[in-house]
Amino acid sequence: MHERVALAYTETGDRNYITTKNKRNTPERIELKKYSPRPTAPYISSGN
Repeated sequence: MHERVALAYTETGDRNYITTKNKRNTPERIELKKYSPRPTAPYISSGN
């Protein structure tokens, strides 16, 4: 069962990316490094 997850910036809380994750295989939070459109903050996501 895949769920849609919004990825948020750790510093600003903006949610610019949406992805899916399988809750059966990865029930814990996921962290991904993505491109940051804002030049001030690096993007490390914390999806639920």
